[in-house]
Amino acid sequence: MWLRNPYYLAAVIIFLVINPRLFSAPKKITNWIIKVVIGEKIYTANLIKKDYISTALCFGMFLLFPLVIYAVWNHLFQLAILTFGLKMSLKFWYLDRMVFLYEESKGDAVCKHCIK
Repeated sequence: MWLRNPYYLAAVIIFLVINPRLFSAPKKITNWIIKVVIGEKIYTANLIKKDYISTALCFGMFLLFPLVIYAVWNHLFQLAILTFGLKMSLKFWYLDRMVFLYEESKGDAVCKHCIK
């Protein structure tokens, strides 16, 4: 896709440069999605015990992705809806786990390290 039209690549690069300047860091941690982002930072930094549920959820989403693409590509409507719904359910469960990780480590040195 990038080779056919270099304007797409330029648009992505411009977006990546402008986006952090348009949206500053949050001042308060009250929003659910901010807690998800900080929970992911804690999870990927591996600063606390391993969360095997989150790892299993990521692996499940990874396995379902090719099946979703296959179903959409071959116009298998029922399979596409079923696999996409299951994948999104796993994704929302994963996001819930990230909020749980944030709430579990709130006030710890681990959390303060990831917030900055």
